Amino acid sequence: VGYRQAWECLHAVEAGEAPDTAFAAFRDRAIAATRQLAKRQFTWLRSLPGIETLDADDSQLAQRITSAF
Repeated sequence: VGYRQAWECLHAVEAGEAPDTAFAAFRDRAIAATRQLAKRQFTWLRSLPGIETLDADDSQLAQRITSAF
């Protein structure tokens, strides 16, 4: 994620766009692409049977995981 956006940024600067402007657009597009990828991954994971999700903010998470084994 981010390679396409980086190339677009480089081409924009090469075509005469201000580097600061091109980088800001690159950053925004890369963040959006990362979110889209994460959303697709979560959607795919939800389709798998037997998947259990865990709350990373759960203060008892480590204890719950180790007690499951």
